[in-house]
Amino acid sequence: MLPMRSQSIARFVSKSFRNVSQASCSVPLTDPIESGVSSRYPRPSSQEVKISKLENGIRVASIDNGGSVSKLAISLQSGSRYESVTNQGISQLVKNAAFMANKDRSALRTVREMQDIGGSLECSTSREAITRQASFLRNKLVNAMQIMASAFNGPLFYNWELSEVKKMCRMENATYAANENAVNLELLHKAAFRNGIGCSLYCNDLLIGKFSAHQLENFAQNNYNGEQLVIVGVDVNHDDLMTYARELFGSLPQSQPIKTAPQKYYGGEAQTFTGVGLTYASLVAEGAGLFHKDLPTLLVLQKVLGSGPYIKWGSNTVSSRLNKAALAVSDTPFIINALNLSYSDCGLFGFNVIASPSSIHKVLKSGVAQVSNIAKGNISAVDLERAKNQAKASIMMVAENKNDLLDDIVTQVMYSNSYISPKVASAKIDAVTIDNLIQVSKKVFSGKPTLAVTGNTSNPPYLDELFS
Repeated sequence: MLPMRSQSIARFVSKSFRNVSQASCSVPLTDPIESGVSSRYPRPSSQEVKISKLENGIRVASIDNGGSVSKLAISLQSGSRYESVTNQGISQLVKNAAFMANKDRSALRTVREMQDIGGSLECSTSREAITRQASFLRNKLVNAMQIMASAFNGPLFYNWELSEVKKMCRMENATYAANENAVNLELLHKAAFRNGIGCSLYCNDLLIGKFSAHQLENFAQNNYNGEQLVIVGVDVNHDDLMTYARELFGSLPQSQPIKTAPQKYYGGEAQTFTGVGLTYASLVAEGAGLFHKDLPTLLVLQKVLGSGPYIKWGSNTVSSRLNKAALAVSDTPFIINALNLSYSDCGLFGFNVIASPSSIHKVLKSGVAQVSNIAKGNISAVDLERAKNQAKASIMMVAENKNDLLDDIVTQVMYSNSYISPKVASAKIDAVTIDNLIQVSKKVFSGKPTLAVTGNTSNPPYLDELFS
């Protein structure tokens, strides 16, 4: 039995609920909302990517879908591809020092001010960019940009903070070393490209200690300029973004655009023993860059071969030709998926496999046979249509996820100064024909392939065995 006071509260709540329910039911759901009700931030009539450029060369892009939580990315055209022989691995340290002290704010103040506006900060690095990101409420754009701009306008690298940065790098390296897939991908890039894109995302533990605060200061001085920066906002007003960008980043020097030699693909094979369990292998050939005419065809080919299950507990043998072929030759557990990696001017295409040392040869050869079968015309219109639908769905899903959309805009604006919408990209997928697939499949392994093997390499495959 409830106490008298609790009984009174319960009766009050029950009565209030009945009144609300009755009031709600008295208005038919078919009636429109009252015209006087409006959102504080009306949904924009045009949801298109807008691109502008500041006087010092900074490119500013945005798309406004009317969301109440905004995302902001400030991306620097840098990364492991642009590292020299004398500073290999410095990008990892710059990333981990992104929110350390600067001339305007201490690390603590940066964190506290971002927490005060209900926001969050993160920094990531890829082979071609170092990107700082922020999430915050829509009406806090100027606050977020002020916090992020201070790191570019007055970077500082104190020795006592740099020691913490190096600790973070070593922790990341330990995590990376325990991830067999990551180790395999790094070895694959090194074997395929050697330098440039082939440079590792991770600084070697033996090199971390040699970096000084002076070297990081030189990096900032040489790279924090307008031509290398891209500012992208999602669910922000473009005019506001331009105003704050000009005010907060307009003092950065313009410098000159980075002149990078076209990435050369070499091919070859590499292996390293990293475990006693399964064998991890990636077999690829030269693929297509992000803006290459063959990229839509390779994306469809990836779906034809099979790039992962679409049903949580499915066997993935109906839509994945690779999986179906491997199942016929292996009696031990395995994973095989098509691999399609694209960068600004180069790419890799093939498949990766996880299998037991006794089965790795057979599974890899079954994958090579499937690519050969498609090159011979062994593909139906039904297979093509299914693959197109899967490819278009993966493209459209980018626009559904705010983080993916932000990354997509950053990448395209940074390397092409323009943006191809998911709708236009899907139209290019629709234009792919069976003949396109056959011609591209013929080129996949016609040149020099690349094979990277990690994990248990006691019985490793070799290229001459796979194509004999």
